[in-house]
Amino acid sequence: MAAARCKKCNNIIIRKATACRYCGERIEKISFPSAGRVLLFVLMPIAVFLLISRIEWVRQTNDEIRKIDNQVVQYVLHQYEMVKEQGDPYKICHQASIVRATYFEVNDVTNYRKWKKIEKSDCKRSQLH
Repeated sequence: MAAARCKKCNNIIIRKATACRYCGERIEKISFPSAGRVLLFVLMPIAVFLLISRIEWVRQTNDEIRKIDNQVVQYVLHQYEMVKEQGDPYKICHQASIVRATYFEVNDVTNYRKWKKIEKSDCKRSQLH
């Protein structure tokens, strides 16, 4: 049976009591927090913690993805420079299109547009476009 404390004498009284059996203080209504309210106060901090943890995990994951994207871009740029040194116009055209596509995949619009022009110029020299 649920219990509470009398406001006047601070003794423990039962929920259904209409008066304190120790001091006689009349009890209008003893309100107890509902199970839903208790659950809310218990679960809310847990939910907030999980949400903050999830946001931090997403941020860290996005940072890692950006690092990988940068590594991929650096790799294809290095490959482009190597192919350019070899001088084969068809390979240069092909590698320029790979660089352009890489910038598209990593959502770098500025460099995508730049490499689209480079690709067009390189492929024109190789007579592929």
